[in-house]
Amino acid sequence: MKEKITANLKVLERKKPLIHMITHQIAANDTANCLLAIGARPIMAEHPLEAAEIVTVSAALGVSLGNINESRLKAIKTAGETAFRQNKPHVIDCVGVGVSRLRLDFAREYIGEFRPAIVKGNASELLALAGCNSHAAGVDAGAEDNLCPPAAEDKKKSWEIKELQQFAQKNNTIIVVTGETDLIIDGENTGFVSNGNKMLGKITGSGCMLTGIIAAFLGAGAGPLTAAISGLTLYGAAGERAAEQAGERHPGTFRCLLIDALAELAAEGYDPKFYFQ
Repeated sequence: MKEKITANLKVLERKKPLIHMITHQIAANDTANCLLAIGARPIMAEHPLEAAEIVTVSAALGVSLGNINESRLKAIKTAGETAFRQNKPHVIDCVGVGVSRLRLDFAREYIGEFRPAIVKGNASELLALAGCNSHAAGVDAGAEDNLCPPAAEDKKKSWEIKELQQFAQKNNTIIVVTGETDLIIDGENTGFVSNGNKMLGKITGSGCMLTGIIAAFLGAGAGPLTAAISGLTLYGAAGERAAEQAGERHPGTFRCLLIDALAELAAEGYDPKFYFQ
């Protein structure tokens, strides 16, 4: 896998894919800077009347349901429909679907109609999406919804993971569950990514940054599973390096160092901490 990721990074650097990101004002600037740091080219267009046109010229699409409004929902729907018709790879970040019926209904409709390559969210959000009991704490995952080892060995948690596998299979997508340990779920298998640091949860927009990075690997030509693994491990490894340099009490410094670390590791390579159960 390390060789595949290294090859993907070289392709990304060579192709410099244009990535259309529809996210919110809280996260847009840092997401764009993260994409630039790893060699991609961001475009953050969100007007509904230009969304289709921008998707057409882009290599991949990433959309986020964070801090939504009516205009952005229209743009996301138009962009998703265009990506589906043109066979452009795309990823949706299902922010807040565990606490908002509007977002939950929208996400289910989007996934069912436009078949994104990757569906991303925390455990509470994705359990809600799959119709399981969810204990979301706002846009954060509830402690009761932990799906990571050793919790994944629990019978109830094992059943919930199977529900997510069925959801992935039904919608022909890859599920990315973010958390202290990240999960990657397809129709049959579950993989775990342990790269990362708790400081990633101390800055705003960190989920959208990850969505953009995963979309960049899709835009560089990686398949959905490889793109998910590459994006999660790169972002997590950058978080580890930035946290080591910044310390636990300097989230502002960490935020800047995270972008630097992404640029460094995209050029140098890193050790991906990933395994299939």
